[in-house]
Amino acid sequence: LLNSLTLLLQFQGATFETLLRARLLFEPPVAGAAALTITADQISQLRANVESVRLGERMAFGQLVQRELDFHRFLAKASGNAFAETIVVALAAALSHETLDSVHRHDAEQDVGFHEDIIDAMERRDSAAAEQAMREHIEDVIAKVETAYPGLLTRVVHWI
Repeated sequence: LLNSLTLLLQFQGATFETLLRARLLFEPPVAGAAALTITADQISQLRANVESVRLGERMAFGQLVQRELDFHRFLAKASGNAFAETIVVALAAALSHETLDSVHRHDAEQDVGFHEDIIDAMERRDSAAAEQAMREHIEDVIAKVETAYPGLLTRVVHWI
């Protein structure tokens, strides 16, 4: 799916903004669903992921970005919906090459607070709060990109 999706998006001239806004369409409801189905072990896995990003100053930037993407993959898996998980993973992977080329270490580290808010909502089984926290997280990413990386949102993403 990832290969087909990325090839199709490349032929269509998809921009970085297209992919980020697609995440905004999919990930908040997935987070809300995950809040209702997540297990204690999955919450522990998400917390361990966040802690590894917090301590990420000793890891290569590519590893830090991978941990960041893993958080979203773990969360989607916790939703219990294989389709949602596949879409979230495909979108995250499609963005990962651009992310590595375009953002800096501090961007990934700043996401820790948002991730903690999402986990806290899930721990309370508060679907609406988890959905809202994810929405705010992705909107923050879009706003940061608009401010810090002018022109990136309109840039066509290439994978091949």
